[in-house]
Parts: sequence; structure tokens; C-alpha cells
Amino acid sequence: VQYREFGEDTNDRNHMERCLYRLVEQAGRRLRRQTLAARRIGLTLEHTDGVRRSRQVKAAPATANDYFLFTHALRALDLAWTRRVRLRRIGLICDRFTYPPAQRPLFARERNFVEKRDRLVAAMDRVRTRFGNDALAMGRTMAA
Repeated sequence: VQYREFGEDTNDRNHMERCLYRLVEQAGRRLRRQTLAARRIGLTLEHTDGVRRSRQVKAAPATANDYFLFTHALRALDLAWTRRVRLRRIGLICDRFTYPPAQRPLFARERNFVEKRDRLVAAMDRVRTRFGNDALAMGRTMAA
């Protein structure tokens, strides 16, 4: 479970996606360190008026890859964010843990795509382990 509370309440979609990606990076790294994968990704939004909305999406196959976790988290965000009231807090929940799937995709094109993403995330983890979490930043997490 990862949470981010905003200093100033917001309803800016780009800002929400940047914060969500940071939460996904933290959760994904924690999952990979423990050699686990999540089968369900949930999102909790807390509005300024105190109303909370929680939604979950199923991840099939289970994953610990930041890119795939973020895709599922965006789907959950779309399901949960139905009001125009500003948001105060966002929470990301990854659960239904399992070991990463051993079976790779059947077709070469899909397999190459998944393997490239896995290698990229592993390389980013090695850099962050050696030089600190702020050594690398994805472009989508930077403020415009």
C-alpha cells in the first residue's frame, strides 16, 4: 500500500498521473525485491469533502513490471475518478500476490516486447540501488 497526500487539493489529471506513476514505481520495486507479482491493483481516491472511492482491476498475468502496473492503475483511476470535486489523497494497493509467471508469451513479437520492458525495469532497479532512488526519473513524473 502506497499513499500520496497532496499539499494543495487538485483535480489536474496530469498531476494525478505523475503521482500515480511514482507510487507504481515504489510498489513495483518493492514487489521485485521480494520476487512477487500482483494479481490485483487497487486505487483509493479521497476527495476534499471526505468522500472516498476505491476501485480494483485484475492483472492477468500477474506482474511486478512498472509499465504494466501503471496501465492497470490508470484503468482503476478511470473507474474511481467520477466526481469533479478536487482530490486530497491517492492510494495504490497491490495485492493477491503470487510468484512471477514462469510462462512467457507464446508469440515472438509479444515475447520480445515483454522481455525488453522487463530488462529495462531491471536495469533501472540496478541504477537506483547503486546511486539512489532519485538517480533516474521517468519523463512522465516530472512537472511541466
